[in-house]
Amino acid sequence: MTALLTLLLAAGFAAGNPGALVPMTPDEAANLGLDSREGPMFRNIDVGALAPDAEEKIVQGLTRSFTLSARGQRGASNEVYFNDTADGRWCEVGSGNAFGDIVLQLDDDTTVTSMRIWGFDTSDTNNLTVSLIERCTPNNVAGGVITSVIAELTSSGSAGNFSQVTAIGSNNSIDTDACSYTLRTRYSTPGNVNFCAGSVLRLQKIRMGYE
Repeated sequence: MTALLTLLLAAGFAAGNPGALVPMTPDEAANLGLDSREGPMFRNIDVGALAPDAEEKIVQGLTRSFTLSARGQRGASNEVYFNDTADGRWCEVGSGNAFGDIVLQLDDDTTVTSMRIWGFDTSDTNNLTVSLIERCTPNNVAGGVITSVIAELTSSGSAGNFSQVTAIGSNNSIDTDACSYTLRTRYSTPGNVNFCAGSVLRLQKIRMGYE
């Protein structure tokens, strides 16, 4: 019953289709720099599910894009130290937190359709992860925060420069009255979330597709 009530609350407060969300475990939350004790936290169950008409809309120019530079990133705490090169922004070894945030600002009722990231990865043991995180509260009354991970991309391998993309198939309607949106980068592999990997993992830019 508690889980059902939580999902009903999510349906009332969060943007998009709450049926596409599943509760995050405490470990999943920690790997995003979140504390599951702070309120309900969910993950999009069908990240990467491509809408049937998505490709046609791209061809017709109906899907637009919005690009953010990694240089607009701030540390998720005052213990994050960034450095920049021509190959992207990276988190200094010795930082006590491995997360950097960029606020995503899109118009209300925008439908987010995809997320593409560009970066640099020459690590055999660590990967860079970018997540789109939605945080919602009731619109006109007091209430707790409901957190949802809408999309996520993770680099892999040690090939150098890379670009990866994922479609966003649900829970993708922007609600600026009730929610805020953050693009969070983890400069480490889960299990090492408090230790930045250094210059071997670099974020260059993020591009959101939307309608």
